[in-house]
Amino acid sequence: MSLSQSLKSDLEFSSEPLNTLRKVSNEVAEFTRKVCWELNLDRDVRVIVSLRRFTEPEREGVKISEDVVKKFIKYKEIYGYYDPQRKTIVLSLPCVRDEETFSLTLAHELIHHCQFTCRSKACSDICEYWLSPEEAHEIREMLPYEERPYEVEAYSKDEALANRIKSIVGLKEIVSRIREAYAEILLIT
Repeated sequence: MSLSQSLKSDLEFSSEPLNTLRKVSNEVAEFTRKVCWELNLDRDVRVIVSLRRFTEPEREGVKISEDVVKKFIKYKEIYGYYDPQRKTIVLSLPCVRDEETFSLTLAHELIHHCQFTCRSKACSDICEYWLSPEEAHEIREMLPYEERPYEVEAYSKDEALANRIKSIVGLKEIVSRIREAYAEILLIT
């Protein structure tokens, strides 16, 4: 096999999981926009389903060596995050494969979506703390994660919102699709 053929084969192999992730991301985004419509939230939201696992230091941009993490620091894994600049929810596929975790994670991130996109009483049952991406950046530099007002609100409201999401038609199907995509990727890699 020539070097060119080998590269082509490697590229095709690495493209398969990416294609699966893109497809399931589109499906989860469609479900999320349906949830937003039912909750009276801005439907202009993207969803990316990632094969990666995330920790708080990684999301904060803190560079910590693997040795330090393994020896001294145990960081809580996070299942998703919201990027207000791009209006994008990123979900960790390995972490959100059951209805409970998926609905709670989606609820938490939709509260953040509300905080950055809503400015009216129409969505006050979802969020009441509104801010800009610039304000969030400043707060991140000033306060630890668990003391940030937008996180305090999201953690205080995410269970109630998750229960509302559980009643939305299509939840079981989207979680089933997430499981299928994960199994498919495991078979590929």
